[in-house]
Amino acid sequence: MESGTYNVLSMGAVYDYFPITGGGPVPLNFKIEIKSNSITYLGHLDVVMRERKNDSEQRAGPFRPLLDQNPVVGAYSGTFDVVVEDKFDEDMKLFISEYPVLQKVKVEKSILPPTMDKTGKATY
Repeated sequence: MESGTYNVLSMGAVYDYFPITGGGPVPLNFKIEIKSNSITYLGHLDVVMRERKNDSEQRAGPFRPLLDQNPVVGAYSGTFDVVVEDKFDEDMKLFISEYPVLQKVKVEKSILPPTMDKTGKATY
């Protein structure tokens, strides 16, 4: 990517355990700064789908009962909670086992905000 400031609005989440498939967009609304020729660790994201408590919480997925399995996995009636943690050492071991070239480069840390509210805004 070119260096600059980017807005990461969402990422996709899919539950796929045959024959059931469902999911939807996980709201993130993170602003990140990318430096050229760099690798940056943004944090460890834990995403959990839970039942929505009210209509102000974003749905975890659309309601299409004849087209997909979202009602079965709870995406229509659920919402996503996102928690960001700094697990740099633990995560880097996993990344290096998958991508050994990371042993030879500097990985910078720029941890995203720790949690989000149901509208996708960072809370502390």
